Amino acid sequence: MHGTLIGGSGVKDQDIGAQDSYVEAEEKRLALIRSKNRPVLAKADFCPASFPLGRVWCIAVLSPERMQWTVRRRLLGLVGNAEPVYDEHGCFNAERPVIEAGFETFAPCETRTKIRRGRKVIIRNPLFSSYIFIRMDREKDDWPTLLDSGDVEDILRVMGIPVRVPDQFIELLERAEQAGAYDYSAEKSPFSVGESVEIAEGPFTGIIAKIKSARPRQRVKLLLQALGTIDIDPCFLRKI
Repeated sequence: MHGTLIGGSGVKDQDIGAQDSYVEAEEKRLALIRSKNRPVLAKADFCPASFPLGRVWCIAVLSPERMQWTVRRRLLGLVGNAEPVYDEHGCFNAERPVIEAGFETFAPCETRTKIRRGRKVIIRNPLFSSYIFIRMDREKDDWPTLLDSGDVEDILRVMGIPVRVPDQFIELLERAEQAGAYDYSAEKSPFSVGESVEIAEGPFTGIIAKIKSARPRQRVKLLLQALGTIDIDPCFLRKI
């Protein structure tokens, strides 16, 4: 399984002698890649079947001093009786340059309420301190330039290659956030009694059920046809 180097590393097959064994050739190939001092990806060396190419989720370390949540409003237009319509987008300050550079991000948040000057305010903090997830193509995207922004302190790497986070893990975090697992300000569950949901994981994957009862940050009671009632973690449910 001989790989082709990606990203213009300058390392070519003819740089490795034809008489070398496969192991020797691969060792030389890796040494040549590292000697270029660039995070170049070799398909065969770093990407077996369980480590696919293309757009994947990776982990970025952001500046902790810039992990404050902000919301920007953009006027989309006027409707009805000249009522303004806004597009609101919230993210952490250190995350915004990554978004503006064209990268998709995911930063799960923990939400709490605090009393400030006699008023209740919503506080959003990153679930994983100063870590966020970035979706990128490690071959084609110019991700090393993110390290020059001042907001991205590093990208988690092994041998210079960004480490891939399985899609299933990201999907689990997204479902948990949507289910209110990290929302300590919520007074009620995001699921309503009688609402239809799909079970996304476990032995009942793909089955449609109805919500029998739900409380914030607690297991949900589901009513399954012909099976009765079961309790399930809300992060295993998908709204439909």
